[in-house]
Amino acid sequence: MQGARNVALLKGAAFCGPAQTHAAAFRMEQFNSSSSPGKQTPAVRKGGSARISGEIYDVDAEGLAALDRLEQNGIRYQREEVPLSDGTEAWIYLLIAEDTPSATQDRILTADDGRQSWQRQEP
Repeated sequence: MQGARNVALLKGAAFCGPAQTHAAAFRMEQFNSSSSPGKQTPAVRKGGSARISGEIYDVDAEGLAALDRLEQNGIRYQREEVPLSDGTEAWIYLLIAEDTPSATQDRILTADDGRQSWQRQEP
């Protein structure tokens, strides 16, 4: 995401704009970061009742490979294509590891309509 600590991996990628999942079938949770001790990180899992709001980027094959490495695709996260509210589709990384969420979930923003998003700035 713009302003997030791993945004350097999106260098050269085109920002396409904000987006939201079509299905209200996910849940966002906050975890202690394994790559940045003392920091928090978000993750999305299947099986909730929220739509997820985020950002869409057009990345090339090299950029996608870098993101797959960061997210440990197939090990910690699984990259899947999901329908968006505008009728298009996009990749999303879904947490598949059995991590325990943080005690506090203060950076998960939930809108009145149930959409969930991540607060970029550390509190």
